[in-house]
Amino acid sequence: MDRKAQSLDGTPENPNVSLPAEEIEEHHYVNEAAGVEENFSPLLAVYWLILLVVIPLHIHFHIKVEFEVKLLKANRAALMAKNQNLTTELEQVKNQIETMKKTWNEQNISRAQWSIDEYCRMKKN
Repeated sequence: MDRKAQSLDGTPENPNVSLPAEEIEEHHYVNEAAGVEENFSPLLAVYWLILLVVIPLHIHFHIKVEFEVKLLKANRAALMAKNQNLTTELEQVKNQIETMKKTWNEQNISRAQWSIDEYCRMKKN
């Protein structure tokens, strides 16, 4: 079986064929980029790390914290309104209890008076 070398796109690969101008420029660009990587300084690495990682993360978390603060403020306002309503309801219940105590005491006094009156009437007879 005769096998010939093929490139990734399936075309036969022949090392004797000259490259078109565009491919030569591409190879030249890649070689230049490789040269830049050799001269890569740690300070430049830190700069790019800050620029590409730290700052976007800082912005992301800043936005997230602002959103959480707005949400907490909205919840606080809702809870304060609910608390005000509960305070009002509590005052109404206290007033109802006081009214019921007065009524209960008046009824008990009336019953006691009725019992005394009945007892006295029975004693007279």
